[in-house]
Amino acid sequence: MAEESHFSGADARRPWALPSSLTHLIADRFQALGRIQRGPQASLYLCIDHEDDAEVILKVFDRDPLDLDAAQPPLAAALLQEHPVKGTPVVVEVGVVDGHAFVVTEMVRGQSLAARLQEGPMSILRAVELVHILAGVLAQAHTLGIVHGDLKPRNVLFGEDDGRPLVLDFGRAVPPALIPSLSAEEGREAVMFLAPEQLSGGAPTPASDIFALGVLLYRLISG
Repeated sequence: MAEESHFSGADARRPWALPSSLTHLIADRFQALGRIQRGPQASLYLCIDHEDDAEVILKVFDRDPLDLDAAQPPLAAALLQEHPVKGTPVVVEVGVVDGHAFVVTEMVRGQSLAARLQEGPMSILRAVELVHILAGVLAQAHTLGIVHGDLKPRNVLFGEDDGRPLVLDFGRAVPPALIPSLSAEEGREAVMFLAPEQLSGGAPTPASDIFALGVLLYRLISG
C-alpha cells in the first residue's frame, strides 16, 4: 500500500511563512516544520506538538472567521473537539488569532480513497461495506449539527495502522466560485460530488452529504 498523509502530494520543502499573529501560538506549544500545502481557503503546516511530542497538522484559514461560510470548518472542528466522532481525525486545538481561524489535528498517514480507486473499481460488497461505515460517520456528525459539504475520495483516508477509513475536512464546502482556482483534477472531482443546491450557490445540508455519498457509491462500483 502506498503511503500518503491527509495532505497527500504536498511539498514540505516549498517556501513558507506563518502569519505573524500566530508566531506566539506556535512558539508556546507547536514547533512549525514547514508549510506543506497552500489551498484556495487555507494553508497547512506540519508541526510538532510539544505536549505529547507528536506530529500534528496546523490549518490556518485565510478568510475572516466572522464570515459565515469561512467559519464553517473551524466551527465544525470545535464541535468535533468537544464531541469526538469515531472515524474522524482527533482535533487537538481550535482558535482564532487576529482574524485568522486555525485548527490543529493529529497527523494521519495512510492511503486516500482517491489513490485506491486508481487501482480500479471495488467489488459491490466492499463498496457497500465502505459506504455503510462512511454513512455512520456522517450520521454522527449530522446529529451534532455538522455538515461535511465536500465528501469525495480525496477526503477519505485509510489509516495505515488499522486500515479503517477516516473522513477528513468536515465543514469544508468548496464554493463554486473557488472551483476555477483548483487544479484540473481537483476541480473535476469537486464538481462531480457537489449536490445541485451547492452548484446553485446554496449552503450544503445533510441531504447534500447523502447526495455525495450516493455519487461515491456509484464511483466505487463503476470505477
